[in-house]
Amino acid sequence: MALKRFSRGEMVSVTAPWIDPEHPEHQLLASVPAAASLLPHVISAHRALLDTQRPLDAVERADIRGQQAQADALHDELARACSALLQGYAHYFQALGDARAEALSELHALMFPAGLQVVQFSYRETGGQAELLSSRLSPEARQLLASIPLATSNLLEATEAWIDAGKRVGELEEQLLAASIPRPQRVQARLQWIRVVSTVRLVLELESSEETAASVAALLERLAAIEAHVERRIRNADRNRLEDEPALNDEEPADELTLPTPDEVSLSADADAVATEQSAAATLPQVIAASQQDAATTGELTIS
Repeated sequence: MALKRFSRGEMVSVTAPWIDPEHPEHQLLASVPAAASLLPHVISAHRALLDTQRPLDAVERADIRGQQAQADALHDELARACSALLQGYAHYFQALGDARAEALSELHALMFPAGLQVVQFSYRETGGQAELLSSRLSPEARQLLASIPLATSNLLEATEAWIDAGKRVGELEEQLLAASIPRPQRVQARLQWIRVVSTVRLVLELESSEETAASVAALLERLAAIEAHVERRIRNADRNRLEDEPALNDEEPADELTLPTPDEVSLSADADAVATEQSAAATLPQVIAASQQDAATTGELTIS
């Protein structure tokens, strides 16, 4: 079938409903014992696709680095401002004999345990420290910060903006890290998804009951419709390439050329994927037998 030629986004669109406990397709799979036994594998394969997304190209990486630099600059300026305001108001209240002076000094020590070295932290450290600070601020500390007025807001709002900027720096760093997954891991994630989806389809075709027949048919029709869309996309892409490229010679017409498609991961990966889909039927009896044995032992199937 066309599973091996699905793009990553098309793959995710197939299994996203299967892992959502509120979605009818998930509930259908859970109601068919042999399919329910595969749900943990569905969840694992789906998450693997999300965790091994394609690497960023140079333009995308540069864009993220640019956003990160802006967020980091904002974080550093707000860190300096918040530190100076906390210390300045502490001195001011100390001169007035206001009890808030000591509280502000203690709050400064809590918020800036390393002082202004926080502006020298790596991007990863910046994100982590922002998460820690957000969890450290008690309701009382937030109330104290809110009592310090600024020109258009208060010190709590400035502190929250500082924290948000730090979190954004960390999030962008994680995004860059996630895009650095080695190619073999990305290929393996695709192959695992193909194995799981092929097996689920065969299980549903063989194990559906009279009560679930209509729902199973609807699920399989959705999968078939996505496959048909993929096949059309591939044919159109191939046709466009062939129209743009001349034949190698007069005896070899363009429509006989064999050209790779953008969504094929590698020759070896494709071979594995085809073998997987062809061998799923052979391994299906063991899957069904195992699920029936579990059901007989426990009295019911439990999905964790």
